[in-house]
Amino acid sequence: MFNNKYEPTTFNELVFADAVIRFLLEQYATGGRCGNVLLHGTYGTGKTTAANVIVKSAMKDSDWVTDEYHGAELTNKNFKRIIGGWDWQIANRAPYGYCIINELDMLPPLLQNEVRALMDNYKGIAGFIFTTNNLHNVQTAFKSRCEVVEIAPLTAASMLNRAKYILTAEGVTVDDKKLSTALATCGGDMRNIERTLENIVLRMRIKQQKAA
Repeated sequence: MFNNKYEPTTFNELVFADAVIRFLLEQYATGGRCGNVLLHGTYGTGKTTAANVIVKSAMKDSDWVTDEYHGAELTNKNFKRIIGGWDWQIANRAPYGYCIINELDMLPPLLQNEVRALMDNYKGIAGFIFTTNNLHNVQTAFKSRCEVVEIAPLTAASMLNRAKYILTAEGVTVDDKKLSTALATCGGDMRNIERTLENIVLRMRIKQQKAA
């Protein structure tokens, strides 16, 4: 029902369980820091969403459209596009450029070497934001070149305000205690949280229709 309706588009809309991690990533989003970042954690913690928002925020003054790839689908042809984009940014004095690669651990070994070469050749100019659910499968050489950040599962407390915002936008009001109890059953998985909120909205609308 919601689909991508409430997908965060600004850094302020992102939800993190850890305030320290939020502050750190905000520095990348605002340009206060730049460099390669490796986001890791369990499924459903919002790593890919965070990567997209950080990059879009950091490159808001650039006309270049950021590339995003899945590690298992990356090809040599993609590297030419990445290099071409970064060279364009340099030529046009654009801000620090980024490319997103999701599921870094699924990147074939030979291509991992090429990615590492790009990280070294464009150091200080452009870089990657990687995501992975399996940090233990990522080469140490990548970890040493990145800010390695764990995105922890969302807690009911950290998600409460965002959940209330979504429900309010849908015309639904739920007691904070009951909402917190429902969020606590989601295991910190943003997808489960979204489905839970959808179910709450549907139940409330059915209840309202029966009462009408």
